[in-house]
Amino acid sequence: MHPLKRNFCLFLLAAVLALTKPAALFATYYGQVQTGLQLVQENKKTGYFLYLPASFEQGKKWPLILAFAEWGPEHKKSFTEQWGTDAEKRGYVILCPDWWRSRGEVPEQGDKMVFKILDKVIRNHSIDASRVLLTGFGDGADYAFYLALRYPDRFAAVAPVGGGITPVYENMISYRKVRGLPLPFLIINGKQDVGLQDRQLTLEDVKKGVDKLRQAELKVEYKEIEGLGHEYKRNFNKLILDWFEGMKGK
Repeated sequence: MHPLKRNFCLFLLAAVLALTKPAALFATYYGQVQTGLQLVQENKKTGYFLYLPASFEQGKKWPLILAFAEWGPEHKKSFTEQWGTDAEKRGYVILCPDWWRSRGEVPEQGDKMVFKILDKVIRNHSIDASRVLLTGFGDGADYAFYLALRYPDRFAAVAPVGGGITPVYENMISYRKVRGLPLPFLIINGKQDVGLQDRQLTLEDVKKGVDKLRQAELKVEYKEIEGLGHEYKRNFNKLILDWFEGMKGK
C-alpha cells in the first residue's frame, strides 16, 4: 500500500475510534452497575460505603439515605450493612461516607468532602436529589443535626438516633435561617444512653434542642425510649422509613 494511502486509512481508523469510545464507555457504565455493598476509596484519606439494591437500574430515580456512622472507620461498614436489608426491601440507595468530626473549628473542609461524595453518587447513580434522607447514630447523629441545620436545602428529612445538637455544633448554626422550612425531623434517643455525656450532652440538652427546633417552626417528632442505652436497634430502620414515606404529600 502506498504510504500516503496507508496514513490516510490510519487517520480514518483513529477518527472512528475517537468518536465511538465515549459511547462505548457510556454503555459499559450504565450496563454494568455493581449492586450490593461496595467500598469506594476517593483517595488515601477519604472513602465511602455504597449499597445499591439488587433491583437497581439506571433511568429510574432512586431515593437515597445519607447515613453517618459513629466516628471511626470500623463503624461505616457495619452501619451500611444494617441498612442493607431495608434498602433491598424498600428500594433505597445507602451512602455512608467518611466525615470530619469538629473539635471547635468550623468543619467546612469536611462538609465539602461529604457534599463532593454525595453529588458524585447523585450524578452517577440516578438519585432523586429531592428525596435524600439524612440520618446518623451517636456522634454521627450529632453531625447529621449540624449538617441539616447548616445546609437545609440539601435534605428532604432528618432522622438522628442517639445524638443531639452539641455546644460546638450549635455555635455554627442559625435557627433563624431555618425557621419554617419544610425540613421534618424524627429524633430517637434512649433514656439510658450514657454515650451522650462523652460529647458534652445530657438527655435534657437533647430535649432543649428539640424545643429550639420547634420554636423555629420546624416539624419535629421526638421519641425517647425507656430502657434504651447507647445502641441502634434493628427496628429503627423500619421506623425511620415508615415515617419518611409517610411524610409524602404533607
